[in-house]
Amino acid sequence: MASLSYMKRLDEGLIEVQKIMKLFNGNRDNEYWSAINEIMDDTYRLQDRIREDMKMEMRKRKMKYVNKPVVVEAFQFGVDEYPEWFKGNSQISLHEDYPNCCKIITLEGVMEAWKYDMIIKGVKGEIYPCKKDIFDASYESFKE
Repeated sequence: MASLSYMKRLDEGLIEVQKIMKLFNGNRDNEYWSAINEIMDDTYRLQDRIREDMKMEMRKRKMKYVNKPVVVEAFQFGVDEYPEWFKGNSQISLHEDYPNCCKIITLEGVMEAWKYDMIIKGVKGEIYPCKKDIFDASYESFKE
């Protein structure tokens, strides 16, 4: 990362300025000390800016992820036959009055699945609904 090499050079520059300050420690010339203080302040400000840039780079890098390739089971609610893991599951609530809707208890709370939604059984056995278009964009058929 380029920012790290800049930080290293700035640190080396500060060490050199500090050495010069020690050499001229007895000198009480105000112009000299004003110039040194200005150099030090500019260097510290530049270091702060570089640190902020580095943090932003790290945040941007950490925000992008790719799903691990995992195999899940799923079916289209109201279209496909219910799989065994769905039938009689205590997390699922089917209503006789609303055959196109079911409620699923998930870790995020109670969610509804409507006809044509995909219902997924995750890698840890969790069951959750997903809109068909999102499912199609996220998953593809798996052949064993």
